[in-house]
Formats: sequence, structure tokens, C-alpha cells
Amino acid sequence: MKNFFVLFSIVFLYACGGGGSGPVTDVDPPHTVLLDPPSGYHGSATLSFSFQADEDNCTFECRLCPNTNCQNSTVSWQSCISPVNYTVLSDGSQNFEVKATDSAGNEEPHNPPHGGINWTLTVDLTDPEVTISESPDYISGEIVGFAPFTANFAYDGTDNYFVAEYWCRLTGLQNPVWEICNGGAISYPDLPFGDYEFEVNVKDGAGNTSDNASFEFVVNQVFQ
Repeated sequence: MKNFFVLFSIVFLYACGGGGSGPVTDVDPPHTVLLDPPSGYHGSATLSFSFQADEDNCTFECRLCPNTNCQNSTVSWQSCISPVNYTVLSDGSQNFEVKATDSAGNEEPHNPPHGGINWTLTVDLTDPEVTISESPDYISGEIVGFAPFTANFAYDGTDNYFVAEYWCRLTGLQNPVWEICNGGAISYPDLPFGDYEFEVNVKDGAGNTSDNASFEFVVNQVFQ
């Protein structure tokens, strides 16, 4: 009878999980990372976000909040898969959030940077503008002077955010090429006689490019 009681106790102990190791319960939430997201100033109306979690078989929820931080917004979460794409129709700040839930039902805590993803960028769909503010004076028709002639130009660019680069070109030289001309002014010394066209454009931080501003002129030949 005593041996039977000991055997029964051992069987009962294992049946109730009191001995050995039972199944492991997953209580750890997943963690999401973004993969090469758009950043800074973005010049396209399409925003695409790719992401992944550190666990398999996760589901995701995303939201995009215009002109505000999503954590202060009433924009609702929507089920999403990677990549998720959005179309933006106006300039301004965009805040993207994504969070994961694993197969055990653990939801990623949303308190960036400690959990979940909160990512901000600026959409800029507006082209900058440029004007030529200083150029050689015409003395007759399009003639500005006689060879060798120095042509000086100044120009101003405007943008709703900021101008990143100026680009200039003088057509009429042997090999006209576009060159960066930051600083708002450029000089072309000792020009031989001929017909010329000066052009300048600007690029903003999102890569948008202005139309060219141009100035045509003629350098006359000195006749002996």
C-alpha cells in the first residue's frame, strides 16, 4: 500500500506539471525596424515604407499622420503589410507609425524609441524658382561689349523650404557644361567675340529643380 501511494504521488506530480519542464509561454512583445525609409525632404507624392519584426508570423498596424505627430493625432491604426504605400497630395510634415503583434498575441508597446516606430519626414512637391538679379548691360541690341569681355552675373533662388544648390551654364563656349555655382554670383572673364546664353537653375532639398532663368548676349569683335 505504501509503494502504491508513492507511485500515485509521482504520477500526479508529473501530470500536473510539477516535475520536468512544461511548454514555454511567449510573453515577450516583438520589435519592428524600418528598412531604408524615405527621410529628410522628399520630392515624390508616393511614400513607401518597408519594415520587419524580430519574430516570424507577426501582423502589423500602420498609420500616416499629416502635419502632426501621430501620438497627438486621432488618425486610426490600419492593418498593413510591408511595404505599405501612401499617396500625399500636398507639402508638409508626415509622421509614420507602425507596430507589430506576434502569434501569441503580444502587442509591441508603442512608446518610441522604446517600442514601435515613429518616423517623420517632410514632403516637398513644389519646385523652387530662380531669377537673374544682375547681368551685363546692353549697349546696342544684344551687344554688351567687345572682346575680351568679362560677364558678371548674380542670381537669387527661392523655395518654400530651402535652396540646396545653384547650377549655371554658359552656352557659346567650346564645351558648355552645367556646373555648381553656389554663392549667388559667377563671373566669366576674357570671353572672345560671339553669341552667348547664360542659364541658371536651382535645386531644393527634395531634389525639385526650377525652370532655367536665362540671359542672351553678344560680345562684339574689335575691328582694327
